[in-house]
Amino acid sequence: MLMQPNNEMRNFKSQVLTRVRGLREEREKAADEYASTLVNLRSLRARLQVAEHEAQTVRECARKAGNTVAELLAIEELIENSW
Repeated sequence: MLMQPNNEMRNFKSQVLTRVRGLREEREKAADEYASTLVNLRSLRARLQVAEHEAQTVRECARKAGNTVAELLAIEELIENSW
């Protein structure tokens, strides 16, 4: 006949299982944060591509309106230096 585990063993087992669950939760949380960060990064990259395309389109409109390349470069430099 097997002996019933004493309170000390039961408590020890409970502590171990609690720690194991904690490790799993920590891993899952880290994976979730990583996935969330990658989604944000992909979103930012997509928005950057749209903004770059828009800037190029508007730049072409500015050239057609008579702005010189030198003027546009001066604007770009002004913004870059101010940023």
